[in-house]
Amino acid sequence: MLSKDFFDLYNTIASKFSEILEDESLFFGQVNAEDGALISFLQTLDRDGIDTPKIVAMYDTSSQRSLDMADLDDAEMYEGTGPWMITLSKDDIAKKLSDVADDTCLFFNSECFLSFLECLEPFHKDNHTYDRRTRLFLVNGLDQPIGGENFYAIGTNSSFPDVETKLPSSDDVHNLVHVNTTESVRVCPRSISLSSAGSKLDNLPNLKRSIAKLLAVCLVQELKTVDGIEKVTVKGSKKQIAVLSNGTEKISNGLLDELNKAVIWVYEERSETRLQLIMDRLSLDMNDSDSYLESLGKYLERALEQAKDSYAFVILDRKDDYHKEVRDLIKDMRTQADLYATKTRSLVSSLARDTLGILVFLSFSFMARAQRIDIETLLTNNAMTLILSVMSVYLFVSITLQILVHMRDDCLTQQENTHWLKVLQNYTRTDDQQQNFLKPIEKRRKTFHFATLVIALLYLGLILIVCNLQSILTTVLSPSL
Repeated sequence: MLSKDFFDLYNTIASKFSEILEDESLFFGQVNAEDGALISFLQTLDRDGIDTPKIVAMYDTSSQRSLDMADLDDAEMYEGTGPWMITLSKDDIAKKLSDVADDTCLFFNSECFLSFLECLEPFHKDNHTYDRRTRLFLVNGLDQPIGGENFYAIGTNSSFPDVETKLPSSDDVHNLVHVNTTESVRVCPRSISLSSAGSKLDNLPNLKRSIAKLLAVCLVQELKTVDGIEKVTVKGSKKQIAVLSNGTEKISNGLLDELNKAVIWVYEERSETRLQLIMDRLSLDMNDSDSYLESLGKYLERALEQAKDSYAFVILDRKDDYHKEVRDLIKDMRTQADLYATKTRSLVSSLARDTLGILVFLSFSFMARAQRIDIETLLTNNAMTLILSVMSVYLFVSITLQILVHMRDDCLTQQENTHWLKVLQNYTRTDDQQQNFLKPIEKRRKTFHFATLVIALLYLGLILIVCNLQSILTTVLSPSL
């Protein structure tokens, strides 16, 4: 493999470096005395187009000079120089290695990688990126894999495993845990974690503490930062506030495993209920003088067992509550559906009533006066014009008030339905609520809105007819008058 060939080439000159520093993207190495093997290595990198090394040679304590690749062919250019500082872009090298996955970070020295792990910040704001992609590290000299979930490192002779994602995303955690801080904090347990294969790392105490802190914060109701000190709030049978870590706890592999199990169990389903069960037990057992990690080390196993035992009974009680609430809600929804139908029928009845009233008026005003002179008088009478105008205003006010009342009632009904459905938010999925409750009511609403529009248009037509009735009758009856 090209990656193995490259690291084999590097290993032949690794002993030449008296000091090595690495971060995720750059390699810095100091060489006290150059030799042919080192120069050949640098020329190979340049010739193969993998990377163009940056070389700074010291001539004395106060002067230095940058060497380019052409200078390496002429020994006189660097003869008598002091230490060389060599900088390599590991990103450029990783892109040229054909058998390395995209965005894989390289580390030439395993000790530098372990130092990098020890300095990781568990609550860094960029941890949110781990929800969307896995960070991979290819580390020269790493004898066992480290990591899990979306953070994994292997040696050059290994391959990346398929790791199933079980830990919650940062969004899941932040939906449950309130973060109260002015700093940019993100709680993402997938960002740094240890699988069973890589958990025996007693030489990485800071990394293990960082992982423990990250998982522990998933099991609280609030994280607060005060003067740089992380404090957590546990609201169970009683409220407890504790420092997250005092920096001296010994984080055992057993505690990490127990934390991992607890976080996975809590966020598997009904997170709020499961977290509350664990918090009820922990809040009773915690000591005021202990940090939260110390309390978890002492009491988490028992709290998790008790929470699992209590969970079945809680769910049974919640099922009874659920069925009762569903029955009540279905009854309310049916009532609302009937009300929409009643509103529609009410609008139709109002239209029929007002239309019938107009017809009765016409009968008494015109049909009772069949003589020609009486009809001509009615068609030009100012009093009749006033009466028709008043009737038009009445019709307009009638339909306007009906629409306003019904629409206001419809708006309040929607708000009530949304409020009632919140009762079921811990029992049913949002999709089920939409499918079983809101969609049937929405069909009734659409029918009501369509009927309202049609009735409003009919009323408008009736108003126009009444308002212009004298003109219409004059036009119709003019041949016979």
